[in-house]
Formats: sequence, structure tokens, C-alpha cells
Amino acid sequence: AAPALRRQLFLILALRCLRTASFAQPVLVVWFAAVGVSPAGVLWLSSAYSALVILAEVPSGVISDGLGRRRTLLWAFVALSGSFGAAALADRALWLLGASLVLKAVGAALFSGTDMALLYETIKRYKQASEVKEEAVAVESIHIFAVAVTEALFATIGGVMADRCGLQVRQHPSAGVSPTIIHRFWSSRRRWGSLCCRSRPARGSRCCSRM
Repeated sequence: AAPALRRQLFLILALRCLRTASFAQPVLVVWFAAVGVSPAGVLWLSSAYSALVILAEVPSGVISDGLGRRRTLLWAFVALSGSFGAAALADRALWLLGASLVLKAVGAALFSGTDMALLYETIKRYKQASEVKEEAVAVESIHIFAVAVTEALFATIGGVMADRCGLQVRQHPSAGVSPTIIHRFWSSRRRWGSLCCRSRPARGSRCCSRM
């Protein structure tokens, strides 16, 4: 089970890194000003976004439990990618900034907590109950570092791109890549879960439990 666990932990890490791998993030405020938003308006937009995240967090846990981790993460990335697309078109219609904030808040809320629950449940499937907490803390510390490095790297690249190519030349890499990773994660999980059930039938109910 060790190779399967390492593979799935790597895929979870890839999803988390893609969550923060945004070329656009470091230049959003500059872009807001470029499309006509005043400095006070930028602050209001930031405050509105924080409030929207809080509101969206309330049902996000229920949605994650109801839809399952896979579908919740897929919808989170769809919303996050859509938010950057709407922001990039805000020079044509300013109301798209509002739509961008709503989509970004929904995506952030759906992703928040779901990734941690997925990590915990994945480790629990392959480790003894007494080892789960220690393993989760160790993996989480590595993931936090990797995510921070990814965010800094892509922010730097995004700033250079904006300087050389213009503010509209940017994209969110998770739009096309993250659904593929989620699909591969679940394919791997089902394959190894099937092997787990055949090799350890007494624990089959836990190995093959559906998220």
C-alpha cells in the first residue's frame, strides 16, 4: 500500500500547488485600477471578497460531504478558473469584477477544508488509526512549504509577464490541469482500493469505502 499512498499524497500536493499557482494574483490590484476602479473601490472589493468567503464557508462543508471530495474539488477549480477569466474581461464590462469575486470566493470556500479532509481520509485508508494524526501533521508541513514556494514562484513569473506582455496576458494553470489530476487520483484510488480489498478482506469495508 505504500506506493499507492505516496502516489495519492503527491496528487493531493499537486492539487494544492495548482490552487495557488496563479500568474494573475500579483497584478490584480493593478488591473482593477486599469479598468477604472478607484483605490477606495479596490479596498471595498477586498472587503466584499472576505465577506463572501465567510458566507460561502458556511455551506461548503455540507456540500463537500454531500457531493464527495472529488466533485467538490472539481467545482472549486471551475469556480476559481472562471473568476480569473471574468476578471480578465472586466475592461469590457465592469460588472464582471463582481462576478469574479463571487466565483473566487465560492471556489476558495469549496477548496478550503476539502483538501485537508481528503488528505486525512487518504492517510486513514492506508495507516493504522494511531499513526494517522502523526502522518497527517508530517505531510501537511511538507505541503505548506511546497505550496508557499509555488505561490511565490508563479507570482514572480506573473509579475514579469505583466510587465513584458501586458496585464491581460495571463492565465490560471489549474483550469486545464487540475481536473486531470483529480481524475488520476480517483482512478489510482479505485485500483489500489480493489487490490486492498482482495488482499485484506477483513478490512475491505474501510479500504473500499466511498468518499
